[in-house]
Amino acid sequence: MASSLCVSADLAVTPEELFKAWLDGAIHAAFTESAAKCVARVGCKFSAWDGYITGKNLELQNPSRIVQSWRTTDFAASDADSRLEILLDPIEGGTHITLHHTELPDGEAPRYLEGWEEFYFVPMRNYFGQLAKPKKSAATKKPVATKKSTPKMSAPAAKKTPAKKATKAKS
Repeated sequence: MASSLCVSADLAVTPEELFKAWLDGAIHAAFTESAAKCVARVGCKFSAWDGYITGKNLELQNPSRIVQSWRTTDFAASDADSRLEILLDPIEGGTHITLHHTELPDGEAPRYLEGWEEFYFVPMRNYFGQLAKPKKSAATKKPVATKKSTPKMSAPAAKKTPAKKATKAKS
């Protein structure tokens, strides 16, 4: 029996920019800091995380929805591709991204849920910035405007990849 997950995050980037970044190999590689190949066309194959992730674009609705077949090198040869639906909803100051990841190998959803956060949402927050959360004034308890800071990108000391993490998790 296949498993599924749903995970979301708010990012300081427009849906249009995020749609392009997800489907442009050079930008995808820049925010994940690993090799990626992708073209924004239905039927095109893609790879990410140095070939650990592969699949094909099934549906593209710019700038709100991407549907892809998706698998990793951890899938057994007998496992069918999973299905990834990415929804990009505009919110004040950015985009609410929701990932519906279905048809994963049985019991693997918790591991991939953690992977989406660590290997996609954290790097995307670093690359695009985080939404500023309103601060509450002690006297009025009303939101007070905050200034957003631009994150500084730095090379990680030792780059982890989803494949290495998956191997570590099994031991």
